[in-house]
Amino acid sequence: MKKVLLSDLLLLPIICLAWQWAAIPAQVPLHFSRNGADVVGPKWELGPLAALPLLLYLLLPLLRPASPREPFHKQAGVGLSLLGSLALSAWFIYLSAPN
Repeated sequence: MKKVLLSDLLLLPIICLAWQWAAIPAQVPLHFSRNGADVVGPKWELGPLAALPLLLYLLLPLLRPASPREPFHKQAGVGLSLLGSLALSAWFIYLSAPN
């Protein structure tokens, strides 16, 4: 059950991007400064951003554990970083679609 829920959450940004693809304009803001968006690019550049949580989940276990006494997947920082990247990906996809 937990693995199914985790895989669903990791695929959520990709699913949201595919669902909103037609509504996303051809050019989207890619970089923001104090003056607003200063770099724009094609909407396909949102793809790597949406795939970031899944990519992190697949690559992080390849790193060595920070603590030899505790397995890597049980450390809280990994879960929080995955959750944060998932939330940021979904938020950027939501903001890039017109209302």
